[in-house]
Amino acid sequence: MSASVGFADGIDPGVKLQGGSDATGLFSPNDVNFAFTVLGSNFTTIGQSEEFDFINFTNQLAIGVNLVATLLPGTPALTFVCDPASEYFKACQVTPLGLGKTLISFSDPNTGEGGFGGIPFATDFGEGSCDGPQSCSTSTPGADFGVVVADINGDLVRLGQGQGFRVQGTLLVPEPSTIFLVLAGGVLLFLFKRSQGISVP
Repeated sequence: MSASVGFADGIDPGVKLQGGSDATGLFSPNDVNFAFTVLGSNFTTIGQSEEFDFINFTNQLAIGVNLVATLLPGTPALTFVCDPASEYFKACQVTPLGLGKTLISFSDPNTGEGGFGGIPFATDFGEGSCDGPQSCSTSTPGADFGVVVADINGDLVRLGQGQGFRVQGTLLVPEPSTIFLVLAGGVLLFLFKRSQGISVP
């Protein structure tokens, strides 16, 4: 990610999603391992970026991603921006939450040409996929993704020792539709009445 990708407006840092590589496996939408820390001391030049890689092993398509960034103690205020353009999603939004927290949300799955319609789940999870939760691999296209954090205008480079932010992520997955639940309930009621010898009109 470079400074030319829609971030040249005097605010930092920039956050986007892109394809990843061997990485931390996420086994539930709220997996505590969907987390990383960004330290200013890791940035030495303006425009530098860091990537944090993950694999969707939830067995569900992720239709959105929420990232909550929390400033580390002593870190001055940062104004986050996000780049929605990716093969995963077409929209992103930044919402300050107060108390040094910021919500960065990616939504609107990219179903166009070259898009994955969200973050696919890895279909090849099994023996050999992971050597521990933070050392996994997959051959499922798009299931491995990276969160990229970029220093656009130098705000991260200027942070002092121990300053930065911690990010906790959540994968958003489809909820069972109401109609499915109603139909399932109707079928169960029918089977129950039938087993009790109750006539069903």
